[in-house]
Amino acid sequence: MHWNVVPFPVAGEKNGGSTPSERARAVRWTREVVDLLPNLEIVLLLGAAARDGWTRAGVNRSGVYVPGGNIPHCSMRGLNTAGGRERFEDAIGDVAQRLRPNG
Repeated sequence: MHWNVVPFPVAGEKNGGSTPSERARAVRWTREVVDLLPNLEIVLLLGAAARDGWTRAGVNRSGVYVPGGNIPHCSMRGLNTAGGRERFEDAIGDVAQRLRPNG
């Protein structure tokens, strides 16, 4: 399931990014969507805003894997940062492996 850390239109940053205050305001919805997903296994945070929003929400559910590291957003801007495409592809590979039976 795709989930935007700020699930409402943002006023915000250039290129459509959310502001820290918008991510703070969105905490309740992040918590609510996680509560609605009792079988959640993996959360892949793409970009700094996603990592910040997840941290702000303070979600810490046992058994949910959240790959660490500076995984970029999948936009061209994110992928074209130094090492961005490699970090993204490594994270996708990690998640794909974990989703395989006996992964």
